Amino acid sequence: MLGLSWGRGDDSPAEDDPEGCVGGPNRVSLAQARRNVSAYGASEERLKRFVRPPFPDEHP
Repeated sequence: MLGLSWGRGDDSPAEDDPEGCVGGPNRVSLAQARRNVSAYGASEERLKRFVRPPFPDEHP
């Protein structure tokens, strides 16, 4: 019989603090990305050119 063990091992620090974690493929934290979207519509200012305006049914 094979026994399985599910430990934390190499889990990402983002699992403990996703709001403040910076690293990996992301250049900004989740919290900063949310502020950026509110401020200028994209997670990073350099990415604004890739963002389309919202459709009417996507407005809050």
